[in-house]
Amino acid sequence: HINTQQGTPLPITKIAQAYGHLKIKNKRAHLNIGGAGLVFSDEIVGLLLPVLGNTLTKFDMDAIIENWPVYKEQGQAFWMENEGRLVSDHWALHWGRADITGTFDLQFEDGLPKGVVYVKVKDMVALLEGLEQAGLLPSASLLQIKTVISAAPTDDQGRQVFPFTLHEGTVKFGFITLFQFARPGQN
Repeated sequence: HINTQQGTPLPITKIAQAYGHLKIKNKRAHLNIGGAGLVFSDEIVGLLLPVLGNTLTKFDMDAIIENWPVYKEQGQAFWMENEGRLVSDHWALHWGRADITGTFDLQFEDGLPKGVVYVKVKDMVALLEGLEQAGLLPSASLLQIKTVISAAPTDDQGRQVFPFTLHEGTVKFGFITLFQFARPGQN
């Protein structure tokens, strides 16, 4: 357990396992990170507690950091503007009803990520129903969302695949803008 003697309690109260490896070969760094049994304080999880619980069962990611010498010698900001690229053929997160894996291929333009993130969700309907039961998703929206996700392709492991495109500071699912990043230097 992780306890504080004074001040605000930490958001993570326990870590059963954590690991990280960085292997450098030529201009690439292979990053492998992960862990299991991360217990978050109930306050941090907040309204998602009934859906996710407070324990992140498992997370892991294998990624390649392209142009590693530039990142190491010049720093992240310079790397992002000079052929910085982050590619993952596998990342995974299992937390309560959320059982998610995926891949991504990201580059950067004007300090903002661009590329594609594939999110593969096991039993998306159960996750959505949990969000509805927790009062985080209006019942009226649930049917509409179920209709939209029913059209999503399924991979060979039965996971629904959702591609998210990042471009010019936006995250889109198809033509729908889901999120807008603040441009560097803006508040």
